[in-house]
Amino acid sequence: MLKTAWTTLFNRVVGGIASVRRAFSHPKQAAMERGQQPPLEDKQHYIPRFLFKGFASNYISRKQVFVWYFKRDCSEGQTENTKDIGYEPDFYGALLDDLIKKKEDVYAKVLDRVRVKRKIQSSDRDQVVEFVFSLALRTKDAREKIVSLIEPSRDSLHSSFTDADRWADDLRKKANHQYLREQFEQFARSKLGTVNRSTMNRLWERNKKQLIAKVKLEANKFGKEQAKNWDFFFSVVRWDKLAEDLGEKGQVAALTNLHQNTSPQPSDSLKLWRNLHWRVEEFPRGSLILGDAPVLQVNKDSSIVSVFFGEGQRAMIVLPISDTLLLLGSEEPNAKPPALDTLNHSSAELSLLFFVSSQNRAEYEGVYHGLVGRRAPRQETKSAI
Repeated sequence: MLKTAWTTLFNRVVGGIASVRRAFSHPKQAAMERGQQPPLEDKQHYIPRFLFKGFASNYISRKQVFVWYFKRDCSEGQTENTKDIGYEPDFYGALLDDLIKKKEDVYAKVLDRVRVKRKIQSSDRDQVVEFVFSLALRTKDAREKIVSLIEPSRDSLHSSFTDADRWADDLRKKANHQYLREQFEQFARSKLGTVNRSTMNRLWERNKKQLIAKVKLEANKFGKEQAKNWDFFFSVVRWDKLAEDLGEKGQVAALTNLHQNTSPQPSDSLKLWRNLHWRVEEFPRGSLILGDAPVLQVNKDSSIVSVFFGEGQRAMIVLPISDTLLLLGSEEPNAKPPALDTLNHSSAELSLLFFVSSQNRAEYEGVYHGLVGRRAPRQETKSAI
């Protein structure tokens, strides 16, 4: 009885390893084996173009908006069309990308009103906060940050899953006296038909010791098999790729839940953001830059970190929405924003790949450009567009 269950579990694990190996080595083939068509590549922006518009150095038309683009590992800044930056093919998948695009139509209009009026109207407030919240979740930097949190868990998971004694102990706990008695009675009735209670008790007492000893022996064998099996799993699977897959799935799930949520009540996290004091701070022309980790958290000790995944006690959340306007949500109603140089300095350091600006100032090229990626997650990540 138990052996059949163990065999089934063993086959599932082995089959799972084979599936993982196929998926990593031949992802399209694996998708087709599951009856799925391999997805067509689609250009999907993880930084929306309507946000880049606020940093335009040259606005020709809706499809021809140019910014100064400072990319990590490039010798100098250059002007780029916003349609050609801040994207990756199939970054979210078709379903989520459609949901995001529908929301972007609303967000773009709201953000334009904030830029024109230089303040947040009460009727726009909830949409503004939701946009900032969703933007913090949707970026490539956010995904890389999730992955960077998963990757270090490899050693602890390997130690846990390859512990034969732990597997055996877990099985013995599940196959306790009550469970074994129930399984024994089911087996006896399947072979003997109706059995009265006194006869069943005698049969159980006669076979109990042998059954318990057998379970103990099989549990030890099961533990060794599982430890060996998982050791093989960790040896053949590239943990960095697995972490990337888990990071992508986690991000997509969170964003899908946010944009598909039809409940009138926001999530707990979004509710906390809406409880902040939101306003717009204005700066001189060309003052602010926009990094590819655009939403930042300012802590009470004045340190600036990535939002959601940063450490410290949050004092405010900030997002540059143009080269002159900073969107700010603070715990205290009269909190002052960080000094301009400190803010731009942190925007560059925390950016994964690039930042944009409306001008090519000396400090942008000579100082901030060299800081890009200094505090970004997984700095070994290959450069992308």
